[in-house]
Amino acid sequence: YLVEPLRSSIVVEKYSGTVGGSDNTRNLVSSTMAAFTHCVLDKTACQLVFTDLQGSYHYAKPGEPRQLILFDPMTHSMSGNTGVGDHGPAGIQDTVDNHKCSMACRSMDLASMAFLKMTFKA
Repeated sequence: YLVEPLRSSIVVEKYSGTVGGSDNTRNLVSSTMAAFTHCVLDKTACQLVFTDLQGSYHYAKPGEPRQLILFDPMTHSMSGNTGVGDHGPAGIQDTVDNHKCSMACRSMDLASMAFLKMTFKA
């Protein structure tokens, strides 16, 4: 609710849902969002993941490049206590099972999804 008055566009770009996979083949931004999700999984050893990534483009000042303002992300954590919508280990497992690596994932040298699937302990 704090971001709403600042958004200059009502058009929302969805990059991932709360559960399930994401379409990261549309463009570079989608690919980057998928890589962000993968990076958080990797760097937290599957203890936390950001999902439900969405945003709107915003022009800060006339003539300046537009900015993507992300809002209302969800998290899933092993403790299941990060807020409403935290599906706990089941939410993390869903992301591990459904993530499809993008070109950005591969360029960041992240742990493979096969490795994360093998080591994840729900």
